[in-house]
Amino acid sequence: MSRVRAYCKDVYDLARVTGRAVNNPLEGVHKFLSSGKAENYAHVSAEELPALLRAIQSYPHAKDVQLGLRLLTLLAVRPSELREAQWSEFDLEKKLWTIPVERKGRKKGREHLVPPCRQAIELLEELHPITGAYPLLFPGRSDRTKVISSYRSSAGPAVVADICRKIGHGIDETEPRNRTRSSGPRL
Repeated sequence: MSRVRAYCKDVYDLARVTGRAVNNPLEGVHKFLSSGKAENYAHVSAEELPALLRAIQSYPHAKDVQLGLRLLTLLAVRPSELREAQWSEFDLEKKLWTIPVERKGRKKGREHLVPPCRQAIELLEELHPITGAYPLLFPGRSDRTKVISSYRSSAGPAVVADICRKIGHGIDETEPRNRTRSSGPRL
């Protein structure tokens, strides 16, 4: 709301300067508008994180989903970035993942370099026998040339919520990126 108000205030300021308005009716209006209450994303505390990671690691269904969740916790990237990742973007010898500019969401017009840690590289090596024959890390079930379906990829948050309930945490289904605050901002 504050951006809209500021934009409108600027329009009235310009109108006043150019003689099209006598005053700015938005002057001081911010004092009477309530600021929206900030809501924090549901998260797992640092104390709960080890139990969550153990639960994800022992998740018995869909090995690729389990590996994807584990990679998200280690790489700290957006779920869509990992879901759309291609094997050709990874140079495991140089320990570098290059997310190209062409990828959706690259606002700044430059590639994104992600240095995977040793554990992430081990998970990628574990995933390779499962999906390495295809261009995508997480190919679709029916068409392996397409990204895993939104239904399938949305299983990730549901898996996290299910695991959290099992370890006694009341977290709801959230974007996997927002599972914890211990790894940095909005991981």
